[in-house]
Order: sequence, then C-alpha cells, then structure tokens
Amino acid sequence: MGVLAAEKQRLALQYLVNGVKLGEPGVYGTFEEMPNQIYRDAKNPGWDLGVTADGRRVFRGYRVGSSLLID
Repeated sequence: MGVLAAEKQRLALQYLVNGVKLGEPGVYGTFEEMPNQIYRDAKNPGWDLGVTADGRRVFRGYRVGSSLLID
C-alpha cells in the first residue's frame, strides 16, 4: 500500500472510530486489506476496533472472496 493510500485509510478509520463514539453507524469497505491488517493498522494510532464500553462493535471484518463476478 502506498503512502497516499495508507493516509486515506487512516482518515477513514479515524472518521469511523469517532462516529462510533458519537453513536453513529458506519461502513468501511475495501478490496485489498484483510481484516487482521486493518486491526493492526488501527492499533498504531491507538484506536481500539473491538467493542466499546456500552457494547457497540467498532469493526467487524469479513473476507468475501478473491474474485468479483459482474453480470
């Protein structure tokens, strides 16, 4: 991942983490990063992508597949 892409990812994660703190839902979609990579990248600035104190989940990672089918 290039520097610009990493900064965009960081900005998106920061926006989502802060939104969850304010009680707002959010979605983060990616075709490149695996869920464990996103967790790792979020730990560097100190964001916890687990469950908040009131039980809301910050991040739930899924890997759908490696190919995209378009009709």
